[in-house]
Amino acid sequence: MSRTQLHQTLCALLIVATGFPLACKTTPSRDSVVNDVVSSSMDPGHQELTVECAGVWTLFLSPKRTDLLNDIDLATGAVGPNIPGSPASLETNGKWFIEYQRRGAQLVLAGLCLNEPEYLDVALRIFNWGFDRQASDGSLAGSGAIFHSTTFFVEAVAHSILMVRASDNVSADIKGKFEAMIPSLSRVAAWMIKPDVLLPGLQDNDAFTHRRLLIADGLGLTSLLISDQRLAGDLRATASQQINEALDTQ
Repeated sequence: MSRTQLHQTLCALLIVATGFPLACKTTPSRDSVVNDVVSSSMDPGHQELTVECAGVWTLFLSPKRTDLLNDIDLATGAVGPNIPGSPASLETNGKWFIEYQRRGAQLVLAGLCLNEPEYLDVALRIFNWGFDRQASDGSLAGSGAIFHSTTFFVEAVAHSILMVRASDNVSADIKGKFEAMIPSLSRVAAWMIKPDVLLPGLQDNDAFTHRRLLIADGLGLTSLLISDQRLAGDLRATASQQINEALDTQ
């Protein structure tokens, strides 16, 4: 199991437990972050920063700081192939994929670690670029590989909202803007678990354990944010099912 899969498993197992206390400890200053930076064993040119949650989760931010804003249209929030006319867009024949907007989660982590509100502002534009394309049924209609691509986005948005909510270093205004995404996030998650959406989506996941864990992570995290307790219970039930199916592949 890779480090990413292990992280997803731990998050998913924790979030489906009722009443799990979410708390976040972020590094308070730029200097102390620099002291904690270590070189990645996979690529010495990249760096890793950590954010600990409830003393359990450790989240990794791999790109160098100078890479954080690459391939982002800062005016619109589009990322990579989702930028019209970009080289990456030409490679996908102009097709957009909502999964690329998960870059916002990296910027949230950077903003919290480095105490850089600018990164949080950019993350909001990135996420809202996706929600601006939400259809009446809650889906992000028009995205390529819509179910799998959406799972990345849901996990990134839910994770980011929880991190911002738990941080002491974020203004009330910024927190409010992240909280304002919850209704849209709830609608996407509700769309994901519709039988006519979920079952076909899962058929493509048979050979990929990490996809089950990604679904569990995103739906479980979303369940912590929404006020509709019936929907929250359905999200946790689906998350639990996906965890069990992933563990059954061992």
